[in-house]
Amino acid sequence: MAQTTTVDQGAVINANGTAGAGGNAVVWSDVATDFRGTITATGAGTGSGGAVEVSSHGVLGYDGLVDVTSASGKTGTLLLDPFDVTISTGGNTNMSG
Repeated sequence: MAQTTTVDQGAVINANGTAGAGGNAVVWSDVATDFRGTITATGAGTGSGGAVEVSSHGVLGYDGLVDVTSASGKTGTLLLDPFDVTISTGGNTNMSG
């Protein structure tokens, strides 16, 4: 278990299926997760997209990209699980950490 987890912009986590369903990827922390990278868990052939979780028991900063699509059209799942959530279209969410 990690107190804090950071995935920087430009970092890529790949859990793509090569002959079926996409895999699973979890980024998690106890205190703060800062996610700005990319996770791909795509499906191939008739497989579905995978399952991705980006979570924190405390603060979750999510400014990254996740792709859980598949060639078959069976999209996977993305779970965002912070303590509280603010959804904003603005460039500044006034978050403090």
